[in-house]
This record gives sequence, C-alpha cells and structure tokens, in this order.
Amino acid sequence: ERAVEIHGDDVRFADDALRWLRSRPWPGNVRELEQTVQRAVLMLETSEIRARDLEELPRFEADAAAAGDPLPPPGAMTLDEIERAMIEKALGRFDGNITRTAEALGLTRQALYRRLEKYDLGDEDGG
Repeated sequence: ERAVEIHGDDVRFADDALRWLRSRPWPGNVRELEQTVQRAVLMLETSEIRARDLEELPRFEADAAAAGDPLPPPGAMTLDEIERAMIEKALGRFDGNITRTAEALGLTRQALYRRLEKYDLGDEDGG
C-alpha cells in the first residue's frame, strides 16, 4: 500500500520510493527498514516520499560514506552538536512527545531522557 500512518502522520510513498525500498537488501532486518522509513518521516516533513528523498537520508550502514550522505562535512559539527540538533528537530516534529520522539530516533525513553539531560533540553513543565 502506498499510503500509511506513521507516528500519527499520514505519509504517501511514490512508486519510485517503493521500488527503491524493495531494491535494498536490508541486511539489518526489518528494524533497519522501519528506522529508515521513520527517519524519512521525521526528517523530510512531507506528505509524499520519493526515491530521491530516501536516497538522500543520512544512513548508518557501512557503505554510507561511499553513498555521499548529506551530513555536514567532518569538522563542521561535532557528533554532540549533530545529536542535539536531531533531538531538537524530533522533539519539535512530535510536539515534545517523548515516546514518539524516542521511537523515531531509535532510542528507549530512558536513553532519550539521558540525552535531554546531557544537552539541557529538559521540558519546562516537568512532564
């Protein structure tokens, strides 16, 4: 099916995106596929995902460097700065919902809370 609901967002996959997803080997199992789709929904903020969108997503497989990831060049940002920026973006995307943010980032709620504390991103209302 081309349209799905992911984390409360209605997302449509263009035919070329479905072909791209089917063409990948997904050596990390279904979880890797799921995380790729979640990253797409989180980062792209669009209602229709195309193959070029998926191809440009930051990937964490061994061949990511060879694939030309759209990450900042080495030295432009530290890993902490990149992680903080992604957490802030995810929190904004999911209106501060910790469970949905953690799921989208592939973290447990406890791991996300530790990072929120590390980067002083705690919420103001205590909950």
